[in-house]
Amino acid sequence: LDPVSELFYLFTKEGGNIYSTPAKWGSGDKSMTLYPTGVMKEFRNQPLVAADISTDGTEILLKYYGSVKYMCRNKDQDIVEVLQTHDSLKLDYDRRNENKGESVAWTQDGFYTLSEAKESTVPLYYYRRV
Repeated sequence: LDPVSELFYLFTKEGGNIYSTPAKWGSGDKSMTLYPTGVMKEFRNQPLVAADISTDGTEILLKYYGSVKYMCRNKDQDIVEVLQTHDSLKLDYDRRNENKGESVAWTQDGFYTLSEAKESTVPLYYYRRV
């Protein structure tokens, strides 16, 4: 959910396709149709497994297997335009034993990642902003 436009975005794991709701998330009926809005520039034949937008809408994290990439935008910039035209910064972070990192989420002072696993307990990793 983009806190600036209040539109809901979905990115495909394969292909880097971007879909979004046509209206603010939660408005109207109980269901909303997602429409194709573009293809991400950063898709480089690697699966995009997770993404998150900061609470103020100015920072974006893109999680791939083995890497996390960072993008920033001004609040007046369309998120699809940013994802289609801007380069990202690959974050230098310690992957630890994260075999299949499948999620990423912002906090006020960093971000979390979580892996997929067959075990009943899965470590939640935290990375502080520097």
